Amino acid sequence: MLLGSISPQLIQLLNEQKTLAEKAAGDIYSISTLGGVLGTFFVGLYLIPTIGISNSCIGIGAVIFCLWLDIFFPIKRV
Repeated sequence: MLLGSISPQLIQLLNEQKTLAEKAAGDIYSISTLGGVLGTFFVGLYLIPTIGISNSCIGIGAVIFCLWLDIFFPIKRV
């Protein structure tokens, strides 16, 4: 549910910055669709046959969690 809310929030953020909302929406949804297609093929044709369903789910969940940590709690570099 939270992953599905990212695209509308990005579009709203770009719309508030006075950019072209139509082009931004098209770009965001096209990148999202391309990522979904490539991710589906990668998981279905490589990850599941290689490491199995359970390990694939755990690995993808760990990657998403690490990205979440990096976004909301960035490391302060000096």
